[in-house]
Amino acid sequence: MTFFEELKKRHVFKVGATYAIVAWLLVQAADVFFPALHVPDWATTLVAGLVLLGFPVALLLAWAYEVTPGGIVTNAEAHVSGSVTQVSSQRFNYIIMGLVILAVAFLLVDRYVLDLRPAGKAVTRFADNGTLPVIAATVMLPAEAPLGVATADIGFDSPSIAISPDSRWLAYISTDPDGSHLVRHRLDGFSQPEKIPGTEGAIHPFFSPNGKFIGFLTNERLKRVPVEGVDVKTIAASSSPVRAQWLEENTIYFVDDQGNSLRRADVRSGNVEVVGKNMPLFFSSVLPGTEFALATQRNFSISGDYAEIQRVDLKTGNFEPLGISGFDARWIPNGHLVFGRNGHLFTVPFNVKSAEVEGEAQLVLKNVAMDSTFHQVQMAHSAAGTLVYVPGTDRAVGQVIVVDVDGQESSLLPAPQRFGVLDVNANDNELALQVADVKDYVWVYDLVQGKGKKLSGSVGFGWPKYAPDGSLAITENTEATIDTRIKLVPANGSTPRLLMDSTEVEANVSDWSPDGTMLAISNWNTSRVSLFDISGQTELQELAAESLEWGAVFSPDGQWLAYSSDETGRFEIWVRSLAENGQRRQVTVNGGIESVWCPCGKIFFRRGDEFWSIAVQTEPELGFGTEELTFTVADFLDTPGRSYDVSSDGQKLYTLKRSEPAIIDRVHVISNWQESL
Repeated sequence: MTFFEELKKRHVFKVGATYAIVAWLLVQAADVFFPALHVPDWATTLVAGLVLLGFPVALLLAWAYEVTPGGIVTNAEAHVSGSVTQVSSQRFNYIIMGLVILAVAFLLVDRYVLDLRPAGKAVTRFADNGTLPVIAATVMLPAEAPLGVATADIGFDSPSIAISPDSRWLAYISTDPDGSHLVRHRLDGFSQPEKIPGTEGAIHPFFSPNGKFIGFLTNERLKRVPVEGVDVKTIAASSSPVRAQWLEENTIYFVDDQGNSLRRADVRSGNVEVVGKNMPLFFSSVLPGTEFALATQRNFSISGDYAEIQRVDLKTGNFEPLGISGFDARWIPNGHLVFGRNGHLFTVPFNVKSAEVEGEAQLVLKNVAMDSTFHQVQMAHSAAGTLVYVPGTDRAVGQVIVVDVDGQESSLLPAPQRFGVLDVNANDNELALQVADVKDYVWVYDLVQGKGKKLSGSVGFGWPKYAPDGSLAITENTEATIDTRIKLVPANGSTPRLLMDSTEVEANVSDWSPDGTMLAISNWNTSRVSLFDISGQTELQELAAESLEWGAVFSPDGQWLAYSSDETGRFEIWVRSLAENGQRRQVTVNGGIESVWCPCGKIFFRRGDEFWSIAVQTEPELGFGTEELTFTVADFLDTPGRSYDVSSDGQKLYTLKRSEPAIIDRVHVISNWQESL
């Protein structure tokens, strides 16, 4: 008898096949049920190792022993009777057939039943299992509910997407002809995104820690809605909020005053406390424990790529750099910070208890939509380990354009850049604009000849504003300290003259008086409008105010100011007489910022990507016409301060637009993305 026939006679092959099927079933069962029972990840590996080690042992036992009706005996004893061998052989056939049927049944259940479990549960289990690979997917959004861009009529963009703690829900801001609204979309099913009634005007979503509510901001309110309901409730009023974070069950931190203030709201009572205000920072998130916050501080550039991420002590108000450049830093539970820089997402190890960086930053995702000017990254992460983000690049990169009243548009500078404030001189033949760099500078462009050059002596400065004689006032561009240096660069090329050097004021020039003797100043550390006499005045003349005011411009006769004020609860355009005890009048009723008082007799202002105008008369008494939509700019690019100017006849608009259209039809989802760290 050959060795092969002996193996067959002793049922070694059948025992091996039986053992292999049983071992496979054990490993599959462990992989499916261990996570649900919260068994440690290494247990599945242990089971696989043990059954592998047991395979040769089973073969040896099959060679040496036989199972008979009389019990386990040696093969020599078992094969004395052929009938016993035949009975044993038939028994093994039945056992193998039963195991094959069981294995097929398990495959069918695993394929068509277990895989139909809610995706949210699967994502949670996946995120908890560090041995599984990263899984990426794309959620395509319907044409009737695209992602919103430039949704804040008054202010700038906020992060527009959020994901629930358990990774089951995606919330995002969408826009249609009726405006912006909040949309929710289940990630664990096949339902379509749903616009939530009563959320009109939403600009920023965020979830409660228990995942039962979606919080959201409008231009004037902090609100919330059940994740599966429509009962919208207002929590608190706010002025031009930017972002929020529901850190504890009944506590929401939110940033308002266009990024100037950090406040804390009690969800039950609606009471609001000021946590930080008038600091040279832009808050991005509050760390668990509520002792520290993360913020961005710009130095000599409007671009957040060159900014420093700061740790802020919420008790003392002191802040210090963490030693990393970038913006919109947020903590994720696996012990890292994520932040944006140059259109990409970076991470760095971070100790949340000590609020200290503990390693080197590394690139983890390329081409994520963000705005380096306003320190916004279009991403969110869940407690279950899922990351969602909008693909794209730095939306602050743009081009300078001119648009006429008929809607005809043309580019002025071919190379896209990160730009800031721009201004056109009184003769409409020259444009000055701030260009972002490690240290910003001012670029002067001849609108007639189509040529430009860097303004000598402007490195580290920005916020250009032409005087009536063609000279330029420029302001040192720094938020590192509360101070202001303003200098005048004469049009004839002579030596620049220092106009203001203050260590107590953080401000910039918003306009010149028509006679060239007075500056209108936006004082950012007091949120007030001030006047400054360039003939030798050493102190600002701060104008009395009822609320936050900025961006003042003179009337053509120099007797009035137009400016933005949030006296009504949101920013509107107002005018005031410069005469003693002069009158004040509200100009707009539907919101407005960035006023320009044109020599043509109109006040221009902005709502989102729409530029409106209203005719104004000051003699014999103050009077206004009706609002008119004058210009609309697709892919409009907002900047700090005033983001546009108009020609002296009101027929042309000079502004910025994004160099690449924003992606609005998809969101990327990555489960267990920490595996890449």
